[in-house]
Amino acid sequence: MVEVSLFVFMIASVSLALGVTIQGTIGFGANLIASPIMFLADPDLLPGPLLTAGLVMAAVFAGRERRHGSWVEVATIMVGRVPGAVLGVLALGAISVSGIGVLFGVLLLTAVGLSVSGWRVGPSRLTLATAGLVSGFTATVVAVGGPPVAVVYQRSSGPDVRANMSRVLFLGTIVSLGVLAVAGRYGVAELLTGLALLPAGAVGFFLARWTRNLVDVGYTRHLVLTVSAASAIAVIVRSLI
Repeated sequence: MVEVSLFVFMIASVSLALGVTIQGTIGFGANLIASPIMFLADPDLLPGPLLTAGLVMAAVFAGRERRHGSWVEVATIMVGRVPGAVLGVLALGAISVSGIGVLFGVLLLTAVGLSVSGWRVGPSRLTLATAGLVSGFTATVVAVGGPPVAVVYQRSSGPDVRANMSRVLFLGTIVSLGVLAVAGRYGVAELLTGLALLPAGAVGFFLARWTRNLVDVGYTRHLVLTVSAASAIAVIVRSLI
């Protein structure tokens, strides 16, 4: 496993449980919450361990929404996601740790900005492939791949959004982990750490069964984005100091 203190592991577990609860409620957001908190706690928790836990949770959510969504649209997104993951690995090899922190914060703030801007685009071949490209890059670099795709699906129904995004996150995470492994940035230690975080993900999954009905989606979404923006700014400041 990746060597982290018990305190850091507990922080990572709580952040993942909260993130999975939110993803189960609004269709995305697990890594928007967990990624910046884990980076602040210990950068070694990203991207491999978080992506590992996210892979399993995406599979669970995809199974829950298996009767909805479109596999054709998912395939179009994946056309862009693969080269995006390759670009992400190249960025990891070319940027210092502090540089990755700044890049992480900027990408996260960009994702938040797109989500709250009100900019709406429909799911066409071009927009889906472009979203896949950006999603592959951000997922590989900072383990956050949902927002670029979510922007395209803002006008879609809840079940379709959750179904397509869960499938994209599942397949896309496999691609990102594969590319990271080839580049020597993902191995047994990252795998075991990600698996150790799964109980926290399970807690979030079961909590989401209640919050889907009890929590106003719009309010929750704004809360997610506010916390994410604050976390991104904190990461940038820490990296620059």
